[in-house]
Amino acid sequence: FESSSFRDWEDGARRRQFARCVPAAAGQRARWIRQNFARQWQWHHLQAAQEAAAAGRRPVEGLHVPLLVAVAAAHGRHQRLHRVVLLEACVPRAHQRLRRLRHERTGMMGEVHYIRQKAREFFDISVPEDEDMVRNLWTGLFPTLPYEHHVNARWRDVGFQNDDLTSDLRASGRLGLRMLLYFADHMNDAFKRMIHDNNFPVCVCGLNVVEMLLIHLNLKDPVPLVCPCCGTDNAEMETNHPVRTRPELKGFASLVQYTSSAGSSNQLLFAEWPIDVAFAQVFMHSMLVLDAVWKQKLYADPSTNLLHFREALYDTRVLIIDFFATRGDAMHPITVRDLAAWSQQHVQAFDRKRGV
Repeated sequence: FESSSFRDWEDGARRRQFARCVPAAAGQRARWIRQNFARQWQWHHLQAAQEAAAAGRRPVEGLHVPLLVAVAAAHGRHQRLHRVVLLEACVPRAHQRLRRLRHERTGMMGEVHYIRQKAREFFDISVPEDEDMVRNLWTGLFPTLPYEHHVNARWRDVGFQNDDLTSDLRASGRLGLRMLLYFADHMNDAFKRMIHDNNFPVCVCGLNVVEMLLIHLNLKDPVPLVCPCCGTDNAEMETNHPVRTRPELKGFASLVQYTSSAGSSNQLLFAEWPIDVAFAQVFMHSMLVLDAVWKQKLYADPSTNLLHFREALYDTRVLIIDFFATRGDAMHPITVRDLAAWSQQHVQAFDRKRGV
């Protein structure tokens, strides 16, 4: 094992961490490789120290490529892990990139945990923050009318099922209200146009879209066996495809990365994390696509009614998953502009179909 040392392997802690990468349960050969690794490391460290002393340099701990190759090729079952460690140890630039990606992955897991916790929060009108959001939603939808109380017949006009909107928000929680508020703040004209067209109860359907996005972007824990919104059998999908790669999750993660790097967290009232903005943007543009899909169904078959609305939710889910699955990665993340172009594409497709 004659090779030069590498400066990126600097301390004994990382050396011991690499040794533990060889699984203890792999049997006698794994133990032999671990012991041989320790002996070869000691020999190499001694040789490097002697060479450094002879040259008048400070000793530097290092690894030699042939030993790493031998360890990496020893276990086919764990070969991919060893190749990653080999790349990290031998190529400084690759090591820096892997460390950055590992940091981003850890950060993304924190974002996912955050949004899952937010999805569990219940709405309570007695909480001042929740009442403030209701008041802001009222102001966004009825700017000329003063807010008096959360019980009002006009809530039915914007798509809630009862005069008291809290009955609908108890099921969706605080997150659903925040998404409606985001829509009213950032696309007020489009929101009011949907309400004016009166093709479907906008607010209740918006709460369903929030739930659908949480489920199919793996942001809800636990995931229900059947999606209550679009009727997708999640259990059957997992059974038929137990090793699905879920590329749509990578696409959504790239959007979160973009919102984080763009510093756009201040775009959302009550926003705390970049995933707030990313999820809210997806919700808003999904509502535009849902509106276009439903209009296409009404145009194709005038007998279509709200009993068929689940089909529109299902078609919208397919379009969302396809959008995230076919674009976006760590190097070229999905941007808010990409989302806007995607939703506008479906809106314009319906306009062309009816000759507008």
